[in-house]
Amino acid sequence: MSLRRGEVSVTLSMTSSKLLMWYEHLKTSSWHTADSYLRRLTEFCREVGVTPEELAEMKETEVKGLLLEFLQGLEGKSYSYKSGFVCAVKSWLSFNDKELKLRLRTDRTTKVSAEEKVPTREELGRVLTVASLKAKVAISLVAFAGVRIEVIGNYKGLDGLRLKDVEGLEVDGDDVSLSVIPPRIIVRSSLSKAGHQYFTFLSEEGCEYLLAYLRLRLRRGEKLREDSPIILSQKTRRFLTSAGASELMRGAIRTVGFSWRPYVLRHYFDTQMLLAEAQGILPRDYRVFWMGHKGDIEHQYTTNKHRLPESLVEDMREKYRLASKFLETRTVTMVEPRQKVVSLEELDYYLEKGWEFVTVLPDRRVIIRRG
Repeated sequence: MSLRRGEVSVTLSMTSSKLLMWYEHLKTSSWHTADSYLRRLTEFCREVGVTPEELAEMKETEVKGLLLEFLQGLEGKSYSYKSGFVCAVKSWLSFNDKELKLRLRTDRTTKVSAEEKVPTREELGRVLTVASLKAKVAISLVAFAGVRIEVIGNYKGLDGLRLKDVEGLEVDGDDVSLSVIPPRIIVRSSLSKAGHQYFTFLSEEGCEYLLAYLRLRLRRGEKLREDSPIILSQKTRRFLTSAGASELMRGAIRTVGFSWRPYVLRHYFDTQMLLAEAQGILPRDYRVFWMGHKGDIEHQYTTNKHRLPESLVEDMREKYRLASKFLETRTVTMVEPRQKVVSLEELDYYLEKGWEFVTVLPDRRVIIRRG
């Protein structure tokens, strides 16, 4: 039986001080890794009938035997699932100055990843058509800007993209605007998987969704500040967790009958930028930098303390603008539904787009139709 995320604190209250020290050490690098490794180690020890402390005192051959026998019982599970147990045990032993030499040899390709395809522009357009404004912004950040889901909101929902991370975003009373399109989206080092700061851009379509969503929040009475989250959790009034951001996007994806994982939207960005690259619209180094990978531009950007020559930034902006035709869905001819249900707060946005009011439902949502 797997230990759930909510049980981590309970487990820690029943563990030794050294196990707690190990967990706190892992947390300095990643909350997600710390929680995941603790769950895996606890489950493994429970299944093989030893405590973590007893495991740390065993000989390498004994630990290897227990682990291999345990892994045999996980037949049919994915490589990443099995690897999680191996990594957790290795980490715990390493913390106790022990070494475990064991490589997990199996096919890394899961059934899900093997069968998963990158959506087309038409398919993404169908998802955006039914998505709420909040979901539209999340989808745009991943599909049009290429950021990882954890950039929107981290594992614990303690940090994420803020208004100040969007270049030229200005809040003036009850309105919000952008002084430059496409704006840079700054991914701070604390949000970057590779640990370095970089930037990407957000397309005109994505900017439209972002401004509409922020104006909606202003109409609801929220005071937007430079540190305000780009996407607000209605529950905590702070950042979404990465799981919450995934669920937000997954809801729109499932509504139109697709089974993609939300992360496939980042593959969409990469694929469409590869197409633009193949047509000579942008150089490979730009795409690599926008994806947050290490490379020549990242090295220059980091070395120069997050500054690039203005001419280079503007060239990147122009190349992105030209390449955005491969990303945006508004230019795709689609058959949109004649009617749809939206929240009352979103009504103004759709009326401005030419939709007509039909009626209010008992739950205060609104039915609108194409004008």
